[in-house]
Formats: sequence, C-alpha cells, structure tokens
Amino acid sequence: FIVGDIHGQLGDLLPLFQEAGEDVRKLRKDGDPLKGKYVFMGDYVDRGYYSLNTFLLLATYKLETQNVTLLRGNHESRQVSRSYGFYNDVMATYGHVGLWNLANEAFDLLPLCSLVDTDIFCVHGGLSDQLQLIERINILNRQDEIPSEGPISDLMWSDPDEKISSFMKNSRGAGLLFGRNEVIKFNRLNRLCMVCRS
Repeated sequence: FIVGDIHGQLGDLLPLFQEAGEDVRKLRKDGDPLKGKYVFMGDYVDRGYYSLNTFLLLATYKLETQNVTLLRGNHESRQVSRSYGFYNDVMATYGHVGLWNLANEAFDLLPLCSLVDTDIFCVHGGLSDQLQLIERINILNRQDEIPSEGPISDLMWSDPDEKISSFMKNSRGAGLLFGRNEVIKFNRLNRLCMVCRS
C-alpha cells in the first residue's frame, strides 16, 4: 500500500489501515504489528491536530516491522514545520521545543525515495533535472535540513504538469515542474513502469 500525505490526521490513518485489511481493534488494544506492506511518502506533520502522535505511531510500526517504509516529505523540515503548525502544536502541548527538535533529527534520517517491486519509483514531490539515474540519489547528503534548491529540494517539492514538455521553474518557489516527456525518459533510463508521488 502506497500512502500519500497524512498531515497529522490520526483519525484518518486508523481507518486507512482498516481499509487495507488490518484489524484496527488489535492494533489499538494489543499493539499487533501491521500485516500488510506500506510505503508512506511523507508529510506526517502540520495542518492536522495530531502531528506528533501520527509520526510516532508510524515510527513505532517502522521499528516493529520491515513492512513499513517512511519517506521524507517537504513538511519533514524545520523551516516548513515551524510555519505550518507542528512547532506550535509541540510548544502548546509540552511547553518546550525538545520533542520538535528530536522529531526533526529523525526526519533528517528518512530516505528520500523508495522502489516498490523494483519498478515503481516512490517520492514525495517529483523529479529533478539533476538526477537522471536513481542510483545518484544514494550519493546525496540527505541527513540535513532540506535545501531551498538542488536535487533534494526537487525530490521534495517538484510537481507534474501535463502542459509542459520539459523541466520548468516551479511557481511555489522550490522544486520544478516536469511533464510527461520527462517521466517517460526517467522511467526508460531507470527501467521503471511508474513514478508515484504524494
């Protein structure tokens, strides 16, 4: 199961597990591990009311089983989560930034992308004109704050646009716009069948 943005919506996460065939009563009561395989594509925090709880629940499942992959999204960043709610939620609940800092240290360690069945490329945002081959992602220094430009920024912030034929600057101020031709080329070069983004 490939899952997009959760944004602190813990109340939506549990029914999602139920739709995937998990026994939610046992998950809640007995703490049973998940039976299905899951790739969560980032944005666990901000906007919703339970950002920390949502991330901690997913991190717990990640620690308990090999069946859960947590990717980094653009909201798993100090700059973004400070502005969009996660920082304020932690401060209001705990009165200090300690847990917010620890969560951000964990965010720095999350992978940027994942391959499912060797031919589905999962990423939070999209493609980068600086990364034609997925092997090059392994050499990026991802264990830091998300930069405002460059390939890591592109993976986190880029958006598809069917009206364009090649890469263009993104009006959101970070990442790129990419069209169908770039996806076809990327898939062909990397022997993929699909790019899946949040």
